[in-house]
Amino acid sequence: MEKGDAADPTFQQCLKSGTPAAKLYSAIGLHRLNAEEGKKALLSLVESQEPVPVMQGCILSNETVGGVARDFLSGNHRGYSMASF
Repeated sequence: MEKGDAADPTFQQCLKSGTPAAKLYSAIGLHRLNAEEGKKALLSLVESQEPVPVMQGCILSNETVGGVARDFLSGNHRGYSMASF
């Protein structure tokens, strides 16, 4: 995020070939840099059934990349943090 727009190529690459958590981090990073680009990135993930461990507070659970992307698009972040890369 400190790199600003210069981080865009890294986010785009991770969005395509990163781990499930990296794809979500990348889409969220893009959203923070440019809301419209981030929305496109999140939309590209909504059908993904890839499992991703997430934490909500101190509770670890498994979700799908698509489910987390849909939550972010709807404004429901539920206190997620990705548990691993």
